[in-house]
Amino acid sequence: MTDLLTCDREGHEDRPAVARLVYWGQGATLGEHLCREDATCVGGCGDVGAIVDAEYEEPWCQPHANQFPGEETVSGPEIVLVDSDRYREVVAEVGAA
Repeated sequence: MTDLLTCDREGHEDRPAVARLVYWGQGATLGEHLCREDATCVGGCGDVGAIVDAEYEEPWCQPHANQFPGEETVSGPEIVLVDSDRYREVVAEVGAA
C-alpha cells in the first residue's frame, strides 16, 4: 500500500507515505500522509511516532511523549501506519481512503 501513496508535506511529495495523521473529535478525520522522515520520533529512537505535537508539529513515539507531564503533555493528531490494521479500521470508520 505504501508504494501507492506519497507524502503530503512540501518538498517530500516524491517520497512514499508510511503513515497518516488521524484527528479525533466526533469521530475520525483523516489528515496528511507522511513519509518516514516526517513521521519518525524526534526523541531519537528512530521509531515512527504515535502522535504529532500540535504546537511544534513534531512526531513523538508514545514512550517519549509520556516524558512530558502536565501542561507540557504532547497532544495532537495520531500517527497511524498505512499498512496496519489500525489504519484499515479508521478508513472503514470514515468511509474513504
